[in-house]
Amino acid sequence: MSKKIIAISGGISRENGVRRANISQNYIDAVVASGHSPLILPIMQDEEAIEAALRVCDGLIMTGGVDINPLYYNQPVHRLCGELDDERDTYEKKVMDKATMLDMPILGICRGNQMINVYFGGTLYQDVTLKDQNVIQHTQQGSRGKGCQFIDIEEGSLLYSVLGKRAYVNSYHHQAVDQIAPQFKVTATAVDGIIEGIEHVSKKIYGVQFHPEVTHYEDELMLGIFKEFINRI
Repeated sequence: MSKKIIAISGGISRENGVRRANISQNYIDAVVASGHSPLILPIMQDEEAIEAALRVCDGLIMTGGVDINPLYYNQPVHRLCGELDDERDTYEKKVMDKATMLDMPILGICRGNQMINVYFGGTLYQDVTLKDQNVIQHTQQGSRGKGCQFIDIEEGSLLYSVLGKRAYVNSYHHQAVDQIAPQFKVTATAVDGIIEGIEHVSKKIYGVQFHPEVTHYEDELMLGIFKEFINRI
């Protein structure tokens, strides 16, 4: 099997006044464990540089992180909104511009799932408590490497092909998809109705709200999400 190259969107950490390119090792490990090669796509604003990097890749993973500025979905910042990062927002919009221009398969995880929804015209709950009848804990207090909630999965979706009708997943988020973007469908929900999976109706663009990159070490099914995504490229 020839190895595909998968771009992974990066972030920036700031320590002692030094800015460092930053990404969780879990995403890298998940791609490697799937039998393929990761390429970290660091934060940069040069659109030609972003496009050149993506052109050597076969697919893209949009990663987790801080909240997306509500300006991108035409809302004021709610008092329950968390940390924002305008530099990352601007970078990720450019990444999405180039990836969609190239018709590149995309997998979004947590913030990445939310970014996909916002980019294509959807909105977010700035905090899950703003949804009526939100009853379960979505920012788990235990190990991220263990599950904490059930999700129900729609037949015919990427998630269904790997996990079946129901799965036990981890959860570490306080925002979530509200109005789903046009041309997307909901593929998974938690028991309180919070959207846990989306995908485009015709393009190879998928999103999950949980973190399979963290649980894939001990759960072969979670690794299967990465394998299935890459197999569809």
